[in-house]
Amino acid sequence: MAVLLGLLPTLLPILGLFGLYVAVLAVIPGARLRWRNAALALIFTGAMLYTLAYPFAVAPGVFLDARGAILAVAILFGGPWVGGITALAGCLYRLQLGGAGAVAGVFGLMLNLLGTLWLLRYQSRPLLAAQPFPASMPLVAHPLRLGLLVGCWAGLAEALSLLLIPPWQQGWRLFVDSGLTLAGVQLLGFFVMGSLLWTYHQRQLLELALRRAELDLLLARQERDERFEVIFEQAAVGIALVAPDGSLLKVNGKLCDILGLDRAELVARTFQAVTYPEDLDADLARVAQLLAGEIDTYQLEKRYLRGDGALVWANLTVSLVRHGNGRPHYFISFIEDISERKAYQQQISTLAFQDVLTELPNRRLFLDRLRYALVRSERSALYGAILLLDLDHFKTLNDTQGHDVGDSFLQCIALRLRECVRAEDTVARLGGDEFVVILEGLAKDEAKAASRAEQLAEQIRLAVGLPFSFERKDSPRVFQTTASIGISLFHGDHAALDDLLKHADLALYDAKAAGRNTLCFYNIEMQYALEIRAVIQNALYHAQELNELLIYAQPQVDRGGRLVGAELLLRWHHPKVGWISPSQFIPLAEETGTILSIGQWVLRSACQTLARWARQPQYAALTLSINVSIRQFRHAGFVDEVRAILAETGAPPARLKLEFTESIVIDNVDDTVRKMNQLRQMGIRFSMDDFGTGYSSLSYLKKLPLDQIKIDQSFIRDMTSDADDAAIVTAILSISRSLSLQVVAEGVETEAQQQFLYDHGCELYQGFLYGRPMPLAELEQFHQHVR
Repeated sequence: MAVLLGLLPTLLPILGLFGLYVAVLAVIPGARLRWRNAALALIFTGAMLYTLAYPFAVAPGVFLDARGAILAVAILFGGPWVGGITALAGCLYRLQLGGAGAVAGVFGLMLNLLGTLWLLRYQSRPLLAAQPFPASMPLVAHPLRLGLLVGCWAGLAEALSLLLIPPWQQGWRLFVDSGLTLAGVQLLGFFVMGSLLWTYHQRQLLELALRRAELDLLLARQERDERFEVIFEQAAVGIALVAPDGSLLKVNGKLCDILGLDRAELVARTFQAVTYPEDLDADLARVAQLLAGEIDTYQLEKRYLRGDGALVWANLTVSLVRHGNGRPHYFISFIEDISERKAYQQQISTLAFQDVLTELPNRRLFLDRLRYALVRSERSALYGAILLLDLDHFKTLNDTQGHDVGDSFLQCIALRLRECVRAEDTVARLGGDEFVVILEGLAKDEAKAASRAEQLAEQIRLAVGLPFSFERKDSPRVFQTTASIGISLFHGDHAALDDLLKHADLALYDAKAAGRNTLCFYNIEMQYALEIRAVIQNALYHAQELNELLIYAQPQVDRGGRLVGAELLLRWHHPKVGWISPSQFIPLAEETGTILSIGQWVLRSACQTLARWARQPQYAALTLSINVSIRQFRHAGFVDEVRAILAETGAPPARLKLEFTESIVIDNVDDTVRKMNQLRQMGIRFSMDDFGTGYSSLSYLKKLPLDQIKIDQSFIRDMTSDADDAAIVTAILSISRSLSLQVVAEGVETEAQQQFLYDHGCELYQGFLYGRPMPLAELEQFHQHVR
């Protein structure tokens, strides 16, 4: 026990040496081996000298210390060079100390050195510095076992060295009393050191495994990045990494080829800048859904702008990559060029819906557009029409000049038809020499719609009849043909498509039966009405010079039944047709402009009559009212014309009364008031005709210089049986009295009507009860009778 306690101060540094060695390795892990070994040699030599300087004497000249353990540790951790230097220093210092055990001490150190080196197989580098440990060293397979073996040998070498101490009896006694104890202590110490060494070795193996795992992960990531770069650059589609703000972070070469830009130019732009403006809103809407987390990816077809300004169709697939915290990182977009596919689709669509020769819609597309035209007609309440057109004698051109000339002629006709119609209309080719036109939005009135359809059809007929020039080897040729056109009106979507085409076909058949080069309506009544309208319109140009227009007058009487004046009305008696209603020819006169000359003639006739009456006392107080049309009143020279006629005829202006409807006021109030004031300064009086049938009369009564209003006969007719009409008439009479306006009741036909008006204060009356429209000569006789 005394030996154990004596050696304890020298054994403790062994553990310190191990810790110091580990610290050296940690501080200078990248240092060269020779410099690390030099540092270890100094450490272990110092420890060797320290333990020899403070020994434990067991006999005179015989010392026990930790030299063997220090040498074993130096060899184990420092290698043969560090161990040799440590052993040499220990031997020299022990010889210097002298004594009976000096030789035995040196022998013990050398035996320890040689045995430990043998156990390590003469390794030229420290055990723990080997990276990794050599697999050829079986002793290193278990560091704990290595520590036990080294400890046993170090203790045994110390114990055996005691046998060399003379005399041998003393050496044997020291070997038995102290050598075995020293060997056990060293064995215990090296067992602890071996355990620590084994733990450290396991930690090194773990660190090595971690370093290898990190290296493998780094290599795998590098390989993955390299593989991604290869895939990114060699992909058959364009790929772009796009920031959330739209800037392009990275693009591949294929995308540069698709957009016709080099990489630097493309990355300097945003995806919004290279997107076709009409497709940008749809793209941004899907991007917003991605950012909001509503969808994981989206796909759409869109157009891009190439660097040269051309459009590129592409199939776009976009996904969003997020950070670990969920924030958007970047979009990855795959752009596939589908321009060629789109071109094929367009070709397919063209073949399916267009006539290849003329590039007009074919029958299939025509029926589709007609279906939509019927729906729009239903919504707008506007009439439309179908014009079915057949080229007369086209077969002759085709048979005599060949199909190439016939095809060129059809292409020319298609171009002419396009030029004749409006942008909203449709021209289609049904096949052969048969074309069809859809006219939309003609008018709400059937007669006007038919008239406009007829005008367009006539324009088409004339365009088709223009000469067609073509070249032949011998000389230039000219072909001229005509067209037969069938017209069918439609209104809303009530009629079936087949029925409309059938109607147009029947009308076309009638046009051909009528001698070709003409047009016919399917509706026979409408056809008749159009023919009558054409006859009336043509005859109207000559009616005035042929004295077919007549001026009639309808009496106007006061409350006592006395004649106070008359309204001049225009009548037309055609020598073949007979009497033609004003409702038929007056609108035509407005449309054709003949109303200007007719109105001037009526005005002059009225002034001539008033001038003649002014010279006859019995008629001098009578007034004449004439109707002025809106076109006549809007004419720039109307006021001067009236002034000139009054001066020419000498008629008293106060006896002339001009009647106009509310439409004149609605169109241009300021111009109307200005002209009325100019005429009023001449002494002319004004009457508003058909009062109450419009929608603005009351708002202008105070503004206009009126003298009289005429209650429309539609209110007079039912006022004795309809409370609403009676209330309207009563209100008009009341308003007129308040505004000091004279009132004429038109269309008075019964005594009951007269009595109702009389009771409510009406001043003047006009209607069949007092006399039908009559020539002026009869009106003068009528005046003599009622006077």
